[in-house]
Amino acid sequence: MYTQTLIDFLRERMDRLFLTWPVDILNSRLRRLGKQRVSFNHRGGEEHCFLRLHTISPRFMWFYWEEEQRFVCVTDYMQIKYGRRPVDCALMVELVGVRPGELLPLDFVNINLV
Repeated sequence: MYTQTLIDFLRERMDRLFLTWPVDILNSRLRRLGKQRVSFNHRGGEEHCFLRLHTISPRFMWFYWEEEQRFVCVTDYMQIKYGRRPVDCALMVELVGVRPGELLPLDFVNINLV
C-alpha cells in the first residue's frame, strides 16, 4: 500500500486543472471513483468513505474553538494546533458519513492506495 496526497490523487484521476472544474462535476467524478481509504497529514487514523468537495477556502471557514475560547478560521486553527499552514485553495473536503460538518483542507488528507 502507498499513500498519495489528495491533490495528486485528483490530478491523476481528473486533470491537472481540476481546480477550474465546477464542484458538482468534481463530486460526481468522486462518487464514480467510489469509497477511498483516507489518512491524515496532521493526525493519526484512517477512514474508508466517499469524499465530497465544498467551495470554501480554509481562510473563510470559521468556527468557535472551545479550547482557545475564540472564533478562528480553519487556516489559523491548523497553523496553531498542528504547525502547518494549509495551501490556499478554494476547496475543502468532507469525509461523507464520518464526522458531519467537518471540512478539511485538501493538503491535510491522503489517499491510501493498494
